[in-house]
Amino acid sequence: KQWYQRRVAITAGNLDTVLGEHAVHNDLKSNALDSLSDALSPFDGVIVTSKHGAAFLQANKINLCERAVGVVGPSTGRLVEDYIRGSAGPRPTTVLIADNASDLADQIIATFPRSLSWVYLCGNKSLDVLPEKMEGEGIGLHRMEVYHVGKKAGLDSALLAALSRVEFNIAVFFSPSGVYYTAALLSQHLSSSCVLVAFGKSTAAAVDECFGGRFTVRVCRRPTPQSLCETVLAKPGDVDC
Repeated sequence: KQWYQRRVAITAGNLDTVLGEHAVHNDLKSNALDSLSDALSPFDGVIVTSKHGAAFLQANKINLCERAVGVVGPSTGRLVEDYIRGSAGPRPTTVLIADNASDLADQIIATFPRSLSWVYLCGNKSLDVLPEKMEGEGIGLHRMEVYHVGKKAGLDSALLAALSRVEFNIAVFFSPSGVYYTAALLSQHLSSSCVLVAFGKSTAAAVDECFGGRFTVRVCRRPTPQSLCETVLAKPGDVDC
């Protein structure tokens, strides 16, 4: 009963399945290269950290055969594994799936020789934690920007309309971009008793940066729907979500 009495605001960042037309718009781009295969041929491993990177793999039929693959997030991991299963030829040598970018970097460092070179299929808002960790260990990493994240027109007015109708007790953020694009507005209109829920560590860091400790913050233990439900339903004062 208590769950149904709660008001939950979802600020989805780039997850259009949650906020639909209010989501941040991402344009996949095929990259201005004569041959993606040639561009990727020098690299021993491929890193994908979002569903948009996975979509780029599929749209451009990127060959992962006999390469190592590193993926962030269970949902993105399923997309990449589905793509691999549907591809012809040999499978990748290894597929690592981690809950966040920092953990993926640690797994790569612990699993592979430093001599391997990697390409990171990222967006224009990609964070530095994974490249900094890998490059700090002397591992070659090349960033290839394959999608663009931008704030969709009308997001502010849509949020204002929702905030004017009801006082929310919980706001959920699924990505750092979701925080950056909504923090200024939400800071002015959310009640000080509102609880902010971050889907992962990177998103939690963005929440801390933008809201400066003004609200109670909870972080999902894992980036999964089950963990999100547990975190939202946690009793006040629970910190191990």
